[in-house]
Amino acid sequence: MSLKKKELVLEWYEKAEQDILAADIVAEANSMLYDVAAFHAQQCAEKNLKAFLVFNELFPPKVHDLNQLIDLAKGFDSSFEELREAESLSKYSVRTRYPADFAVDTQQQINDILTLAKRVKDFVRQKIAIQ
Repeated sequence: MSLKKKELVLEWYEKAEQDILAADIVAEANSMLYDVAAFHAQQCAEKNLKAFLVFNELFPPKVHDLNQLIDLAKGFDSSFEELREAESLSKYSVRTRYPADFAVDTQQQINDILTLAKRVKDFVRQKIAIQ
């Protein structure tokens, strides 16, 4: 892997790591912030998928739709179909920044969201072994 590509992938990883760390901290801090935690969890999944696309030399589109990103990743590795459930995180992207009908109200909901985002993170990072 070229140094430039490695640096780009690591930049995506760093931003994704910041998002999941923020999600964990915010979720623990106050149940009124579950929507904020869900937003950061979605961002973590999105940025890890985009890191995989960069690794495969595809400039990631400026979208928040995880279904679309999973489809693009599947073009390089069909096993990304295993992440299809993560598409459910898409609704927590930009839309959670505004009043809506899909608030995250319970500890179980946010735990499930965080678990799914971390599953995407772990899956992608197993696909791209960077030392």
